[in-house]
Amino acid sequence: TYTEPELSRDHTERWLQHAGAAIIRSDMRTALVPPVTLTAFEYDVPGDISTAAFFCVAASVIGSSRVVIKDVLVNPTRLGALELLRRMGAHIQVSDSRLCANEPVGSLMIESSQLRGTDSDGIATASFIDEVPALAVAAIFASGTTRFRKVGELRVKESDRAQGIVDLARAFNCEATIEGEDLIVHGGAPQPSTSADPRGDHRLAMAIEIATLALGGELGNRYQEMIAISAPEFYTTLRRLC
Repeated sequence: TYTEPELSRDHTERWLQHAGAAIIRSDMRTALVPPVTLTAFEYDVPGDISTAAFFCVAASVIGSSRVVIKDVLVNPTRLGALELLRRMGAHIQVSDSRLCANEPVGSLMIESSQLRGTDSDGIATASFIDEVPALAVAAIFASGTTRFRKVGELRVKESDRAQGIVDLARAFNCEATIEGEDLIVHGGAPQPSTSADPRGDHRLAMAIEIATLALGGELGNRYQEMIAISAPEFYTTLRRLC
């Protein structure tokens, strides 16, 4: 039995249940009941919500957009980014929800909208931590200030993503700061940039490309090798949408 201070991703628990383990869950408490005999199963891997978040942001900030993303993971413990985008005024709908090997899968429909700054207070950090680079792009295009709370883990990702986002925002003529565990982004008037640095981080590289595209820049392949770590189809998909 274990108890966690904040609800984290529950993929392991869901898969163990699907394979036959007896797991009892109540609020923040999870118990595994012996004996455990696991059965193998086949699984169609759904679309990655962390990668999908970049396309959600692109569709939100690029005028006259309407994008449908099919067969993407919609696990409640991973939907903090969508909740934050909705708080910002994004138009996002989830449809065709179903279980695939005990994991919720569905389709996302996103339309362009006027975004406004928001605060992540009340949203579990684990449910959006990997999507903050994408959300930061939404924040620089939003009017007002966005505060991402308790995101200190960003400093120990593939790079120091918190500082990388601060530098990214400034490169696009916006201001951002780090206050303790919080990241604050002031948006509203981004400008094209030739100085944004991804720091070798695939998520920051994707953020730079989405911001560049939204500001009318050309879509190249300058970060193809870097981004391919998590999304080898990133450029192909963007070109198809464009």
